[in-house]
Amino acid sequence: MYIVRSILIISALIAVPVGSAFADIKGPNGEKCDSSSSGVKHDIKDKHYTCDKCTFSKCDASGNKIDKCQVVTHWANCVEDQPAKKK
Repeated sequence: MYIVRSILIISALIAVPVGSAFADIKGPNGEKCDSSSSGVKHDIKDKHYTCDKCTFSKCDASGNKIDKCQVVTHWANCVEDQPAKKK
């Protein structure tokens, strides 16, 4: 019984980080992405990054009509690219 319980606990500890690695990319306020990509190259202030990209539509819904719609690109989980090491 001890072995079975140990295996279940270890499996649960392994599954949590793996499951979060495959989580859906969302906008900054939890918006659902119309399209998303992982591992996209993106430059920020002349530095090269690899990021997750999310595009979604954002509209002004104040009053009784929806207008001023635009496509918004949100970059998340950006990691600076490291220069190749010289041999």
